[in-house]
Amino acid sequence: MKKLWVPTILGGLFLLTPVFATATTVTSSVQGYHSVAQGKASPAGKDAHISAHEAATESAFVILADAAKGKHYLIQNADRASLARLVNQQVKVDGDLDNAKESIKAKEIYTQTSDQSWKKVWSSNINDDVYRDVFGGLPLSGR
Repeated sequence: MKKLWVPTILGGLFLLTPVFATATTVTSSVQGYHSVAQGKASPAGKDAHISAHEAATESAFVILADAAKGKHYLIQNADRASLARLVNQQVKVDGDLDNAKESIKAKEIYTQTSDQSWKKVWSSNINDDVYRDVFGGLPLSGR
């Protein structure tokens, strides 16, 4: 009987452990973190309150989920130069959302084109994509 208590308690604790990151898609505009913190962020498609110079000096970028509430998610792993070009544009970020840290680990980033379709502008495995486009396959993969 005592042998069953320890696995039962450990199993119960394991089931109660929350899942911190969930795969999701967030669609909104990319803004500089400091602009959002200072209340200067504008929704996608509106007149940009952030200048090109301010975008170039931002150290981090967020996707603005709800401008009225100030809800935003830090984009963790995307290249800063790539994100600076996307400021104030409608984007779709696929990745793992961490609500506790208010961040998203991006897998792919798409921007909306003039015909309302989505174009991939960044990928976490972009080096593989470039190599595949140039050489037709990955090295040593047989593909």
